[in-house]
Amino acid sequence: MAESDVCHFMQLASRRQRGEPVAYILGRKEFWSVVFEVNHQVLIPRPETELLVEECLKNSRLSNSGHFRILELGTGSG
Repeated sequence: MAESDVCHFMQLASRRQRGEPVAYILGRKEFWSVVFEVNHQVLIPRPETELLVEECLKNSRLSNSGHFRILELGTGSG
């Protein structure tokens, strides 16, 4: 392994050790089989949100009218 590779790896490991999310270090995060570019200016998609989307889709199929409404409350970046 080249010295530059070792140096780069150590820089990445140092960022992670300081608590930086892996998604920011890699610059990408998968959500629902779609890869999104992420950086410090955006929120990282959370696995729990995938579950929420799945439940909403499941409930939408159960709706008799074929229509439903979603209220997004208490979410976002603050």
